[in-house]
Amino acid sequence: MTESELDQCYTELCQALSRQDTQGRQNTELGLARFALLAMLEINEPAKVRSLIHRAILDPSFTLPSGP
Repeated sequence: MTESELDQCYTELCQALSRQDTQGRQNTELGLARFALLAMLEINEPAKVRSLIHRAILDPSFTLPSGP
C-alpha cells in the first residue's frame, strides 16, 4: 500500500467513524471494534495481531514509519 493509499483509507475510516459519532460515542467505539475484528480475521496471524495491538495501544513510543 502506498502512502497515498494509506492516507486515503485512513481518511475513509475517520469519516465513517465521524458519521457514527453523530449517533453517539458508543456507536463509534463499536464501529472501530468491528473494524479491528475484521482486520484481525484478514491478517490471520495471531502473533502479528498481538504485535499490532502492542504497538498501537501499549507502546507510547510508537510512531508511524515515514515513506520509503
